[in-house]
Amino acid sequence: MDLNTYYTLIQFLTTRSIPTHLAIQQRISIKWKSRYFIVLDDHLYKKNKDNPNRLIRVAKKSEIEDILYHMHSDPQAGHFSVDEMYRRVKIRYYWPQMFNDVRQYVRTCDECQRRGKNHRTEPLHPIKVGQPFDRIRMNIVGPLPKTKNGNMYIVVVTEYLTKWSKAHAIPNAKASSVVSFFYEDIICHHGCPKEILTDRGTHFVNEMLASLCDNLEVKHRLSTAYYPQTNGLIERFNQTLCEAIAKYANANKDDWDLYLSSVLFAYRTKCHSTTRHESFYLMYGCDTILPIEFAVSTMQSKCAEENPQDDLLNRIYTLTRKVVVDRLET
Repeated sequence: MDLNTYYTLIQFLTTRSIPTHLAIQQRISIKWKSRYFIVLDDHLYKKNKDNPNRLIRVAKKSEIEDILYHMHSDPQAGHFSVDEMYRRVKIRYYWPQMFNDVRQYVRTCDECQRRGKNHRTEPLHPIKVGQPFDRIRMNIVGPLPKTKNGNMYIVVVTEYLTKWSKAHAIPNAKASSVVSFFYEDIICHHGCPKEILTDRGTHFVNEMLASLCDNLEVKHRLSTAYYPQTNGLIERFNQTLCEAIAKYANANKDDWDLYLSSVLFAYRTKCHSTTRHESFYLMYGCDTILPIEFAVSTMQSKCAEENPQDDLLNRIYTLTRKVVVDRLET
């Protein structure tokens, strides 16, 4: 929003006065617009009809470019599509012609234009789910260009209910690397899953993993040989992960592992098409605070739900109900 309109609205909302040099039509316009805004801590916020407890920060013209960068080009944004970028912006910020600015930014993004769009889609096969981390899918991505840290592979896990994903760069696809990741990063962080689904590669079909699963009573299921698309969920995630990392890695592609954590954050704060929520929210029960929200502050931390536990339970109910409906329709 241009500074004249911004500060004129603040003046009218705080003092109920309008600069005398404005024409009659301009005064009428300010009064009409003021119905949709509120002033807090000397900042202008737009009322949010979808969520009255979460006011939307009005961005000044000088702040827009920084917001656009952090919502798309920053490693924690992932270079995602116009729709996803606009969703991230509109729940936090407002300015006139916002969608047009978002669309133009993505269309002129050099990395996105050079990498192009991958239209390949994998079929999704409904899988019965219960609680978070009851069922997970583990996969290996690679070999990739060897990094300066000696990594050539990524071991990936996707959780079926919340779509939460974890990934770790490893130097090789040996059983020891996979089992170490499974125990230290999954079991010790999220608890023991009831079931794990993998392909039939030797990095998964081996005595080490079999012994661990037997001891912990984890059921190990194998996907159909030569047909990894039996699980479209992780195939889609792998595709998204590799595309995003490629947009940040240098020309030699020997530093992609440095961006893995940032890209994971971007994916976890992306609205998933199945759950219609961010996996971050479904995992932690609260909305994400993005780095840009400290530079261009928002009211998110000040406008928390009166009872966040009830809100979380309502969202989990909505998610599980949709899973049941989708399963019945399938």
